[in-house]
Amino acid sequence: GVIFKSIRKQLEEYRSSLQGLIQAEEDELRKADRELARKRAIVSAEAYTQERRKFEKRVVDFQRQVQKRKQGMNEVRSKAMVEANKAVGGVVANFAAQNNITVIMRSDMVAFFAKRMDVTDEIIARLNQTVTTVKVPEPKE
Repeated sequence: GVIFKSIRKQLEEYRSSLQGLIQAEEDELRKADRELARKRAIVSAEAYTQERRKFEKRVVDFQRQVQKRKQGMNEVRSKAMVEANKAVGGVVANFAAQNNITVIMRSDMVAFFAKRMDVTDEIIARLNQTVTTVKVPEPKE
């Protein structure tokens, strides 16, 4: 339904923005690594070792930040899907009540069913009329 397309679009925008930030930092790290390699011949071994440690710490911090951002993306995706599934559940429950239906199952959970019993299109149409979007919160940094 439209609601799931909305979620995918918002998540893709966040992912794209995140990828841009990651790419920029990776470029900065590559530049710093080249600069460090250039300094190796110029500075003392002790100074180089100290600079190298700082650089390695920066790399580790960056990797942690990327992991944290990815985790944040997963969390907001999960929250959005919970909200979307609540909306679907509400539409299904209303449809069932209005049509005196006692059981509605996902088609992938049933080995066989008569095509006339498939209410998928009707549920999707009602869902699209009822809920068109779920606001996906911005992932935490």
